[in-house]
Amino acid sequence: MKPISIKMKITLWHTAFIFIITMLMLTFIISISRKFLGAEFQSELIEETADFVDDIEVYGTSYYYDDPPSFYEDGILFSVYNNQGQLLEGSVPNGFPLNTTLNNGLFQEVSSVSGKWMTYDVAIPLGSGQYLWVRGVSSSEALSGLNRIFLLFLFVSCPILVITAALGGYFNTKRAFKPVEKIREEFEPQGYKVFAISGVTGAGVKELLYYVNEQLKTLEVKPIIFEQEYFPEEDGLAEEPYIGETEQTDTVQRMDTLQGVNAVRGENPLPLENPSQDDCGEQTSAKGRFQCTKIQRNDLARLPRCEWKWANNSFLLHGYYNYHHLALINDGEKFRLGVPGIYHPQEAKAASTFGFMEFIPYEDMNMDLTDDEKSSQEQFGYWCRPVKRPVKM
Repeated sequence: MKPISIKMKITLWHTAFIFIITMLMLTFIISISRKFLGAEFQSELIEETADFVDDIEVYGTSYYYDDPPSFYEDGILFSVYNNQGQLLEGSVPNGFPLNTTLNNGLFQEVSSVSGKWMTYDVAIPLGSGQYLWVRGVSSSEALSGLNRIFLLFLFVSCPILVITAALGGYFNTKRAFKPVEKIREEFEPQGYKVFAISGVTGAGVKELLYYVNEQLKTLEVKPIIFEQEYFPEEDGLAEEPYIGETEQTDTVQRMDTLQGVNAVRGENPLPLENPSQDDCGEQTSAKGRFQCTKIQRNDLARLPRCEWKWANNSFLLHGYYNYHHLALINDGEKFRLGVPGIYHPQEAKAASTFGFMEFIPYEDMNMDLTDDEKSSQEQFGYWCRPVKRPVKM
């Protein structure tokens, strides 16, 4: 089945909207008109009955007319009853129930198989507790006829209204879509797909989403490869005065000692797997061996200029934003820049990739930290790398 175009959808919405609004207005007008006509009908019945009563003169317990009475006036029949409800003179409509109760000054709607009527009664005192009753009766068929005329008007006007609203909506929509058609004629020959979207009905949005989804499926998914930030061959550690053969041998021996201490504790060894001379720094378990200073990232500016690049190192930034500080560590022979973190083999690989090859446990350092500057895990510490001696901090 061919989907309905956006023009047709908007036209249908416009037609339905105009039709509903117009029908509500007509219904309101008819309702008000019926009430107005009913009030007018009752007012006329009261006036004509009152005029008939004015022509009656009472003398004792009898009555007479000033002028010859007319028992039919402007579609209203008049009848006169005694105190017992017996018809004295006048006429009533054919089929009118004769046992209808007399009610002074009240309207009554009376119906039978022959028709519907509205009555208005007036009681005239005659003396000695006697009353003369005058009743005006008018057929409700006139009012019902007006209602039928209104219904016929609605029945005839509805199709005309629908056709008019549909044509108006179509031409208005066509005129509104002219800019879209011009854009489509301009860009679709160039390979650009143009979609017309309605903010009222939401038409066109689904087609656009389906098209975007199909286009995304045609794109090649390529892995994101981040640029390497640490180049060991360019680090220049061999030029540092503290990197010598004797010191490297001592470092390996101290790392073996640390592994033995961790084995006694039942902990995992902290150094990287298969450490070499280039990727292992010093680790020690001697409490207070290291002189540690808690620093902020902007304090890195006090290091020599060649060390400033570490301020933007991704691994350093990750640890800094997690624990809100860094550490400058001095063992009396060389300085290290420490990034707070947790020891884990996977974390060790990441640290090595970004140039931080050494891990020193926090328990081996002399530094006080707040709760948000450290982790409750036992293997919390600092991933370190050597840096040149800083300016006085």
